[in-house]
Amino acid sequence: MRKWIGVALGVIAVLAGIGGNALAGPTTNDDAVIALHIGVYDSKNFCNVTVPACLDITTSAPTGFYNVYAVVGNVSDSLGFAGLQFGIDYDGDSGVGTDILQWQSCGDIEFPSGGSDGQPTWPAAGSGNLITWDYTTNCQTEANGAIVAGVFQVGAYSDDIFMITPRPVDAKAKIASCFGAETDITGLTPSHLGYVAFGSGEGYNPCSVIVPTRPTTWGNIKTLYRH
Repeated sequence: MRKWIGVALGVIAVLAGIGGNALAGPTTNDDAVIALHIGVYDSKNFCNVTVPACLDITTSAPTGFYNVYAVVGNVSDSLGFAGLQFGIDYDGDSGVGTDILQWQSCGDIEFPSGGSDGQPTWPAAGSGNLITWDYTTNCQTEANGAIVAGVFQVGAYSDDIFMITPRPVDAKAKIASCFGAETDITGLTPSHLGYVAFGSGEGYNPCSVIVPTRPTTWGNIKTLYRH
C-alpha cells in the first residue's frame, strides 16, 4: 500500500482508459512544486479554505500560532493532480522552534509514516506522508488557488525553519497526475520544495523562482518572476 500510486491511484485502470493521443500537452507535471503557506490560526476551517495562488503564498511570519498549509502549485490544467509524497523537517524539541499541535489531511486517503515502517511517526520532524485523491471523481486543479494537501496547526516559539523534504522512506518527493503519471521533483535546481520561516528568518516559495516551460497549456499560471 505504500508504493507510490500503486493501488491508491489505480494506475493500470487509468492508463487502460485513455488512448495514446488523449493528451495534447505535457504528460508529467514537471513544473509542479510542494510548498508551505502560513495562514491565520483557525481550528474550524482546516481544509475548507482558499489559499492564494502559489506565487502569492506567505512564507515568513513572527513567532506565534498559525495554520500552515501544505500546498501544491504549478500543476498543469490538462493533467490535474491526484497525489503527492513528501516529508517534513523542523526543530523537533518541544517548546522550542516549531511544535505541530495538530495535522489534518485534505486528501481522500493518506499513508503517513510511523509504526511498522521504522520511520518517525507523522507529523514528527523527519517523518513523511503520501496523500491521494480519487482521480475519477476528485481530480484536483488550481482553479481557486494553490491545492491544499493538508494543514498543520503549529506553535512557533522561537526562530525556526519548517520545511518540505523528500519522503524519508524512499528519499523522494513526487507528484502524481490524474492520468497516473508520476513526476519526481527531488533535488531540482532551483528547488521545487518550499519552506517557511518563523521569527527573524525568510522562507522560500518555489513558485517565485520556477517559470513554467509550457505556458500555453497552463490556464491558471501567470508569468512567474524572481523576487
